[in-house]
Amino acid sequence: MTKGRNGRRADSRYGEGIQNPRARQRAFCIAAGPEEPDLTELRELLRTAGVAVAGELVQRRSTPDPDRYLGKGKLVELKQAVKEADANVVACDDELAPRQERNIEEVLGLPVVDRTAIILDIFADHANSAEGKLQVELAQLEYNLARMRGLWTHLERLGGATGGGLATRGPGETQIET
Repeated sequence: MTKGRNGRRADSRYGEGIQNPRARQRAFCIAAGPEEPDLTELRELLRTAGVAVAGELVQRRSTPDPDRYLGKGKLVELKQAVKEADANVVACDDELAPRQERNIEEVLGLPVVDRTAIILDIFADHANSAEGKLQVELAQLEYNLARMRGLWTHLERLGGATGGGLATRGPGETQIET
């Protein structure tokens, strides 16, 4: 470990954001699979997106966990490693299911992005024509659609006697109305 320009620890094997001083985000890379994955391509994608790589964690398992991508023990290890590396985002080398993304974010308290989100972000940064920008925006909206489930439930009305749940009377008020 060495000290970078900003005085923080920098591990030269991860190509810290020293080469890209504009990098504001520090990503911690994760991967899971039956064989030791090579995270070189993910690190290069992050560099292209202007994100410094703070470290990486790999879990060897036959298939990724359907709920959390990594096992419970690896998530605890990841939480500690992310804290030590002072990372502010976690980047996954695979495409995550929306519930995997949410569950990892809950455990770590940090945003989690997968390979698709990184690639779409790079396309958005490099789109020049109006048509290209619209195509990227459409792709991002389609990608984010599945990740929006349950976001606005706190604005719904309280259920009435026929609405299930509590046996309250009347349609109730929405949070917007109060």
